Amino acid sequence: MALPKGTPKGSQAALVGGYFTRQWLRGPAWLDGDMVVMTCTSTYAPINEPTLGIELANVHTSDDAANFVTRFGLLRSSSGLGWKVETVKGLYRPEEKREPIADILSAATELRSIAQTAILVRKGAGGDEPSMDHLRSELQLADSLSDRSILLHASANVASMLSGGLASATPKVYLRGFADSAIQVVGMWSVGIEAETLLETCYLSLTLALSDEHPVEICGECGRLFVIEDPRQKFCTPACASRNRFKRFKESKATKVKTKKGGRDGKKTRTR
Repeated sequence: MALPKGTPKGSQAALVGGYFTRQWLRGPAWLDGDMVVMTCTSTYAPINEPTLGIELANVHTSDDAANFVTRFGLLRSSSGLGWKVETVKGLYRPEEKREPIADILSAATELRSIAQTAILVRKGAGGDEPSMDHLRSELQLADSLSDRSILLHASANVASMLSGGLASATPKVYLRGFADSAIQVVGMWSVGIEAETLLETCYLSLTLALSDEHPVEICGECGRLFVIEDPRQKFCTPACASRNRFKRFKESKATKVKTKKGGRDGKKTRTR
C-alpha cells in the first residue's frame, strides 16, 4: 500500500551553509489541557527558516505556543512519517502528536533570555550605560569589576547557554558541494552540525542570527525580538512604528495642553 502523497522518505536531512536538520513535521495545532496537540499534515526543512529561533523566543502564551507549532512543528517529537494505519479500514490517516505547553514556554523563555543578554552586551560594548547597569544587576557582579570584565562575563554566559542548547547536536562530515551534486568536489570534505530536533535547530538559528552582521533587537513598541534590516530601525513592523508615533503624538499633545493650562506653580493662568 502506497503512503499518501507528500509523506517524507526516511529521515532526510537538509543542508544550508554546513548546517543540517532532519525533515520535520508540522500541521494544525490546538490546546488540550496542558498539552499542545498537532495533526501531522506536511513536512519541511527547518534549517530554511532563518528566524526560527527568534520566532520561538517570541512565544509568551499558550496560544502563541499553538500558533508556533502550527507553523513549525513540535520541539522534540515531530520526526518520522506522520501517518499511521487505521486497523479497521486499512487506510492511512494523519498522526496526532503532542507536547507539554510548559516545555515550549520554558524553551521560549530561555531563548528570549539569551537574546536579551546578547543585545545588552552589544549595546554595552557601544557605550550604553543603562545596558551596563542592567548587566551588572542581572549577573549580580561586584561594582568593582570593569565594564570590559562584565561584558566578557556576559558574553561567556551567552556562549555557554547556546552551546548547552546544541549539546546533543552531532558533527557531520560531508562532501563539499553536497547540496548540489553537479558541483560536488571529489576528495574535498567539510564539517557541519546536524540538529536532531526542532529545539536544537532553534538554538542553531538564534546562534547564527546573533553572529550575523544584522543584529537582533527588541521592538520598542511590542517588545518582540526581530532582526534589524535597517540601522535606523527601532520597531519590528511598520504597524508598531505607526502605533508608537501615534502614542508619542498623543503624549505630546497632552503635555502641551497641560502646559498651556498651568502656570509655573501649577495654577491656571489668567487670560485677558
